[in-house]
Amino acid sequence: MGENVVVGNTAESKLTKILGTLGNKDAVKILWFAMRGFDSTTDAHKKLGMSVKRYYYRLEKLMEADLIIKTNNRYELTPLGMIVADSTKRNYWAIENTGHLGIIEALRKSKTIDEGIWESVLATLFGNKSAEGKFGTSARIITTYEDLVDSIVRLMETAIESIYLATRYLDVRAMEAAWRSLARGVKIRTIDSTQSVLSSLKIVQMLIRHPKYVKIVYDLWHSENAQVRYQEAPFSFMVVDEKDCCFEVVNPAIKDFFVAIELHDSKTICPKLLETFQNLWKTSEKNDMFAEITKTLSEEKEND
Repeated sequence: MGENVVVGNTAESKLTKILGTLGNKDAVKILWFAMRGFDSTTDAHKKLGMSVKRYYYRLEKLMEADLIIKTNNRYELTPLGMIVADSTKRNYWAIENTGHLGIIEALRKSKTIDEGIWESVLATLFGNKSAEGKFGTSARIITTYEDLVDSIVRLMETAIESIYLATRYLDVRAMEAAWRSLARGVKIRTIDSTQSVLSSLKIVQMLIRHPKYVKIVYDLWHSENAQVRYQEAPFSFMVVDEKDCCFEVVNPAIKDFFVAIELHDSKTICPKLLETFQNLWKTSEKNDMFAEITKTLSEEKEND
């Protein structure tokens, strides 16, 4: 009994000392700088923007707290230092992204998306090393429709083999990025949920005002490497090369964009989204609403 109390007090004292040491931003900067180790001959104080006196004072405190050790003229984190550094990194992310955490919590409680996906996203966002291989190497929260389009375009530009896209929106930038991917030999499968009179008018107006888009639209709807089908999708999502993805979470009240998530190297989420895509594809329609108009406009353009 008494031994446990002593151990507990020792641990508490050490924790108090560590927290006191890290109560200074210079100490935190040095701790993070030491995550990869550095030679004592390195002008670390210059790289960290500190005076020599400030730098060595904080470095000494970190060493006294058993967070950094010097071996053969090289400074490195101790095993305890590695744990503390990783923890402070994750805490920093949480503080910096307090607003995003609120969004995640609200979405999790609303049950608008599979609980397993949120667990995956949270594990990735918080840098859970053991979860990276399963959930992905990085995650990004997207809070505006414009940023969602930017994400889609950026991911399309990285595509090498395939793009699976289910979309509730029409966007010229995304169409152009898809067309460039098609030119690189990427196979594209699209489930279009925009088949409506209003959407049709927007496409027609775009083609009439900007003839350069005739070829883009024609290729996207007629290339042997591009297939478009029509089906109502519950939300927009895209999977690139079966490993990178982004997906939209719809506001359940107004059925409009609320927030989106971008994930990379995800071995859990991408298969889920691909399965959803395939299920939608099976019940989709092949009807091409732009077959005749793009063909006619393309022929007219060639005859001009």
